[in-house]
Amino acid sequence: MGRRRKGGSATVIMAIIFVFVLLFLIGTIGVFCENISHMTSADYKYGTPYPRLNGEVSLTYLGNMYESNAQRGYSYYQLDLPVKNTGNGQLEPEYDLYVEVEGTEYDDVQEYYQVREDDFAYSYMEVIPSGLSGIVHQVYLVRDGVEQVTVTLYKDFEDYYDEVNGETLTVAVPAADSAE
Repeated sequence: MGRRRKGGSATVIMAIIFVFVLLFLIGTIGVFCENISHMTSADYKYGTPYPRLNGEVSLTYLGNMYESNAQRGYSYYQLDLPVKNTGNGQLEPEYDLYVEVEGTEYDDVQEYYQVREDDFAYSYMEVIPSGLSGIVHQVYLVRDGVEQVTVTLYKDFEDYYDEVNGETLTVAVPAADSAE
């Protein structure tokens, strides 16, 4: 009678493992190539902006009323935020700037959402091209009596949403009588 060789089953197992590894590699390369093919020329042309603080952040007292708006217990302040676009795409502050301004209590600071055309101080454009700097002005309502606020600038939406990797600094709130 014939005897079976035990080495044949090891060869079959190695062949099966080789096939699975080969299929895995083909699938991985396919996914990689698919991601590249979905990138458009716009992704290369416009790139991704990354704002970084580029100077001294300041608050300027605007008054208890601003553009015919007033809210009891709050004063209006303009935040001057000097940023440099370190990314490879143009920075549009209205869409690409993720800033959080907070006091010690949840209602110490509220953003004023009206945007005016002259609230942007980068020469003649409302964008900051890659590699250049500009000063973005944002108006906030700060509760009366608050002495300082924390300003955090995030590089993108994911960091803003997760509240990680932000550039954080404390800014003194000027007194109302210091502006007069």
